Amino acid sequence: RVAGEGLEAVNVSVSLNGIDFSAPLQVQVRPPLLLAQASPSWSPLAGNSTVHVTLSVPAGYLGVEEGLRNASEGGGLLCDFGGVSSAAHVLELVKTNGSDQARRVVLSCLSPASSTGLAQRVELRVLLPWGGEATTRLPFDYVPAMALLQLIPDAGPATGGTLVLVEGSGFSDTHSLQCLFGDRPASARYIS
Repeated sequence: RVAGEGLEAVNVSVSLNGIDFSAPLQVQVRPPLLLAQASPSWSPLAGNSTVHVTLSVPAGYLGVEEGLRNASEGGGLLCDFGGVSSAAHVLELVKTNGSDQARRVVLSCLSPASSTGLAQRVELRVLLPWGGEATTRLPFDYVPAMALLQLIPDAGPATGGTLVLVEGSGFSDTHSLQCLFGDRPASARYIS
């Protein structure tokens, strides 16, 4: 390993007969980037949802910030949703412990439509501009679009505080479920 850089120098030689090898050249091998999180981890079947993808950057990994930023501007950084790719853009570089290096990189991707047009689970991958991909893959779900059918009651005081039953389809039992009354969000609980 090259001290402090997180790179490993590997000698590469070539042989035509398995006995005589050429003089070696060195290649720098970087530690892998890890796909840590996707939020949200689902999209309607039609796609077009903004997905924030977090990459974990190993200590000592130099140049990742510049490399990913340049690639996102040039279209070489991609999110792959079950074989259908979408351009990724660097949204945020998160630095920790007074370091001048990013420990996490947050990307923004637009989910494509479900490749089958049906509800399905696919693998979410991040394809890197210098070849290969982040070493982990995450599950990503395509779900039917939500539809509101009825509110009970359908009226209440402007000050709020009324418990409202929302009937419809396509809801998911998730901790991030919310209702929006005008421009005011309210927490929600999935019943069935």
